[in-house]
Amino acid sequence: MKISIILVAALFGLAFWTATPQPEPVRPTSTPPAPEPTTSVVTQVVTQTVTKPAQPGNRPGFGPLELGMTLAEVKATGLVAADFGTPPDTECWGDGSVVVSKKHGLVSIRLPAGTKTSTGVGVGSTAGEVRQAHPDAEVYRAGLKAKWTAESYVVFFATSGTIHQVADTDLVEGIAFRANTQDCPGAMIS
Repeated sequence: MKISIILVAALFGLAFWTATPQPEPVRPTSTPPAPEPTTSVVTQVVTQTVTKPAQPGNRPGFGPLELGMTLAEVKATGLVAADFGTPPDTECWGDGSVVVSKKHGLVSIRLPAGTKTSTGVGVGSTAGEVRQAHPDAEVYRAGLKAKWTAESYVVFFATSGTIHQVADTDLVEGIAFRANTQDCPGAMIS
């Protein structure tokens, strides 16, 4: 029996010394990384109406005159008589070459003889040449009218045109730039 106890003890010891040791759990030696920051995306739609009047130098015109100029600006060019714009209680002023509205500013500029538009049409051009340079031209009073910019149009007055018909052979006798928005009587700007 002694031998059996020794044998059991020996086997127990052998098993103890030959057993595979279990690894110790790994403990971090540094600070764990910081969690990723969360970002949130906010989308916001803003609808806004912006009215931006044309800036000087950006408006259609001739020389120093530009559609939309105030009466004071037109007078400051020196191209109108000193008393232009009197009496002051009038809504519109005209002198045959320009028409100024109290509300909308310079609304019409008649070009002097001998000048041409940037499309090459001038006094003496035919209505056919106007139609070629301005395919959108349509009969307007005794001449033709075509879009110039989003805010203006150009009128080509014809020598023998009638209110309803302008022949391609009719000659241009005058040209005027006009603002689309105006409140002056037609007689002042024709």
